[in-house]
Amino acid sequence: MAKNINILLVEDEPLIVKDLKHSLNQMGFLWVEIAHSGEEAIIALKDRKFDLVLLDIVLTGEMDGIEVGEYLTKNYKTPFIYLTGQTDLETMHRIKKTFPKAILQKPIDVNQLYVNIELSL
Repeated sequence: MAKNINILLVEDEPLIVKDLKHSLNQMGFLWVEIAHSGEEAIIALKDRKFDLVLLDIVLTGEMDGIEVGEYLTKNYKTPFIYLTGQTDLETMHRIKKTFPKAILQKPIDVNQLYVNIELSL
């Protein structure tokens, strides 16, 4: 069943983008926009309203995903979920200050992703 939910996926790895977009489409989320950097994410957020943002932490460009999370927290009420392989203490301290709905460890378990998306919305 198609769900009228606009998702912004912020991820710079092409294979992960392809897999996640396919998985999201299979779950019924058909409106998925891709940003490959933090800077692209900010532009997309200013141009369009999203219901949810999926954020990788390590991104190409000047901004990382946590900085995008900080921007979301300060400027929007859009829920977001971090997708990361980074679990070091410093990263976790930075993440906590942005109040994400969830943090999912890579490689992403599709069932956990679905459950956390539904809970976030």
